[in-house]
Amino acid sequence: MSVKINDLPGRQVHNSGTGSRVSASGNTGGHARSGATTPGHDQFSLTRSAAQLKALEAQIAAQPVVDAQRVSGVQRAVATGSFQFQPEVAADNMLTQEREFAQLEMQGE
Repeated sequence: MSVKINDLPGRQVHNSGTGSRVSASGNTGGHARSGATTPGHDQFSLTRSAAQLKALEAQIAAQPVVDAQRVSGVQRAVATGSFQFQPEVAADNMLTQEREFAQLEMQGE
């Protein structure tokens, strides 16, 4: 019997078909059988979306949490009164980001 598991890596998912536990790393019942198709063994595959999420997660984890120099510069500008907010530029940036998100969603379908 083949079971498709749509779950995040590292979590264990209970397979009600055989009572075995299947990890997202491909281990079934203590045996390493990635993509095994022998009778009595379950198999899994990551969906395209799950694979994309895993790649994005790795990219995000590699990025710094905050740009300390930029934050410091904005703090100085606000403190000195030289910070100039340009609502048109901010709105354009938000619209551009929304368009990019929409394109990513369309590519993932």
